[in-house]
Amino acid sequence: LPADRVGAVYSVAFDNPIERRMWFFNRYSKSTRRGYGASVSELDPARRETSRITAGEAWFDAARNGWMFRRGRELTFQPETGELTGSKPFDELFKGRYREDPDLMLLIDRKPGHLSLWELRELVSYLELVGSPKLPVYAVRYYGLIADVVGPLIVIAIAIPFAVSGVRVNPAVGVSKSIGLFFLYYVLTSLATSLATRGVVEPSIAAWLPHGGMALLALWFFWRLR
Repeated sequence: LPADRVGAVYSVAFDNPIERRMWFFNRYSKSTRRGYGASVSELDPARRETSRITAGEAWFDAARNGWMFRRGRELTFQPETGELTGSKPFDELFKGRYREDPDLMLLIDRKPGHLSLWELRELVSYLELVGSPKLPVYAVRYYGLIADVVGPLIVIAIAIPFAVSGVRVNPAVGVSKSIGLFFLYYVLTSLATSLATRGVVEPSIAAWLPHGGMALLALWFFWRLR
């Protein structure tokens, strides 16, 4: 494969509502760290397009702390009508006030389950900053990974009553209970995610709800052993 297609991510779109810019790349190569078929639109407060840069290539120049565009055209528009008012070709164009992080751009719209804890933290911080409606899904996953630290302790707490009673209970009953507990945990997780997505509870609280429910169940099992 050509270098620009190694590790390529296709149809990358990124909205920066704080700076009022919308980005799009036909593809972005993780190998060359460049975007190809780039387009950046500047918007007014009413989110009407005022200008657009189109370029064959674009990349973030860390040394100069800005974005470089190559082989493209700079367009300007009348926001009220959308009429094209200017078109200026360029071989190279540097925009020092464009500071968007290309790594963050690649995280947007990826499934939460495909992101690491650190990637989720970076994305959640950005989504909180811009007030994105996508925040709850990623935040629940992020806080859920943190909450999973206590998961093994809860499993042990539930397993102890099972082990104590296992000598006098039919093995099939134990298997049925295990399946039931797994299903209950799945239901609690789905319910918590739904509540967070609807804004009923905070994502951080929703992430702990399944673990809290299973912890209460473990306490109930211990109480029954008395």
